[in-house]
Amino acid sequence: MKSQRLIGLVGLALIVTAAPAVGLAQEPDPGDAGTITRIAPGDADRGAWRLRSDHGVDTVEWRSPSRLPVTDGRSEFRLGDRVIGYPDIGADRRTLSLHNVDLTAGQADRLEVWLGDNRLDTAGDRDLRRIGGVAAAPVGPTAVPAVDPGEAGDHPIVRFDYRSAPVPWREYPSPMETVGHVVLPADVDGAPLVLFLHGRHQACYGRGDDFEWPCAGQSKPVPSQLGYDYLQRMLASQGYATVSIAANAINQQDWRSPDGGASARSALVRHHLELLGQWVADLGRPRWFGKLDLDRVVLVGHSRGGEGVDQAVIDTSAGAPYTIEGQVLIGPVDFAYQTAGDMPTVVLLPYCDGDVYDLQGQRYVDAAATLTSDDPTLRSSVLMRGANHNFFNTEWTPGISKAPSWDDWGDQDHPLCGRKAAPTRLSAAEQRRAARSFVGAAVHGFVGADPAALDLLDSARPVRLPAAGGAVAWTHALGGDRDTVRPRAGARITGAATACRSGTVSPFNRAAPPDLCGNGVHAREVHWTLAY
Repeated sequence: MKSQRLIGLVGLALIVTAAPAVGLAQEPDPGDAGTITRIAPGDADRGAWRLRSDHGVDTVEWRSPSRLPVTDGRSEFRLGDRVIGYPDIGADRRTLSLHNVDLTAGQADRLEVWLGDNRLDTAGDRDLRRIGGVAAAPVGPTAVPAVDPGEAGDHPIVRFDYRSAPVPWREYPSPMETVGHVVLPADVDGAPLVLFLHGRHQACYGRGDDFEWPCAGQSKPVPSQLGYDYLQRMLASQGYATVSIAANAINQQDWRSPDGGASARSALVRHHLELLGQWVADLGRPRWFGKLDLDRVVLVGHSRGGEGVDQAVIDTSAGAPYTIEGQVLIGPVDFAYQTAGDMPTVVLLPYCDGDVYDLQGQRYVDAAATLTSDDPTLRSSVLMRGANHNFFNTEWTPGISKAPSWDDWGDQDHPLCGRKAAPTRLSAAEQRRAARSFVGAAVHGFVGADPAALDLLDSARPVRLPAAGGAVAWTHALGGDRDTVRPRAGARITGAATACRSGTVSPFNRAAPPDLCGNGVHAREVHWTLAY
């Protein structure tokens, strides 16, 4: 039955592959002496490089002349085209360090440091290899969904905020805040819950901010949890309860976490779910009593919040007082190379993402597709043309945010993504409207097993959304009781079809995978293999 494609078992989580932890250093040998050698590739006024040999451990360091921006993506150290590692960031927010680096003679002059598509140690260098040529690729015929799940419903809504006791975390000197923004349907009891977790943005703004938590001086917390209110209002009007939680304490301290803060974000999500479970059962809390159905929960995570909610699924025990029915990951990072098994998942990939520049969140779909042979759950990729990373959150959007914000896509003259030069670039309002459609489709599918959701989440043609200014997205689903076949592994060729693999040549390994065909040369396809 078609509606069964979106339903799967919940509660099993498997790690796909192991990857080096973020920021772990080897203990030095106390018997060796330490030396420091200054090396200066690139522009001297754009930061200083040095090689530190300390008790047998060689560490490459780069120090920025100013504090580095707070972003979801990680900085990269490269030797030419090759990534050699992801450095730790120091307490000064200016020093990047990569341990156990073995540099040969002459390699120091080829060292580079990158953040997204922007090289930090020289002025003006941008990495355009991953997006070259796409502007000329025609879209072809499109499909317009008969039903748009992003349309508002008829339920009146109520909005309020809550605060509870902060939660200690083992790696942080200051506990994590427990703050939530709530939008509920006023006339519905036992509503399914959609919980939002924002990503890694600056935590405080204003005079006196010293990059510590709580916010110092006259600075205030950035209200990133309010940035999905437009999605919350839409879902609440359709009969869903929504909560968006704050994670500024993590964003201000996650440089201390070997996993980039994923476990802390998981703990924060699970704490809120458990707290809400207590309140819903408390007769003394009329705002909450009986309002939520915690057996029908959908998690929505943006960027590092995406990895955080996926980690929350993995960390949730079988006896938890809630049941997660699915997850929506918006421009997520995947530092740990892992994904939740038996968990319906929709991944939104913004084509013009200038922060999580390699769209690594696609791995949540690709890796899960072959995780186990008996996993029936649906995973869908949504590649959204013209969308950037930040504008999914109104508090990260210039002109409407309370705190300073910016367009994360840097090259404004790019023919497909530049706001000055690209008719295909979405406005912030169009991007939010498109997000309403796809987040709505995911929630309807996960909770209601709505067959119409498949019109958006698994389309043979690019999906066009008239309500979002004609925004176009390529969507494709794996799993969901489908049979996946590959060239020379049972695929049947009919008509003019060719047996091949859709993929992308890695920017760090230019040897094309075998059987590569289709539009893979454009480096922004739905499925690809990255070489690290």
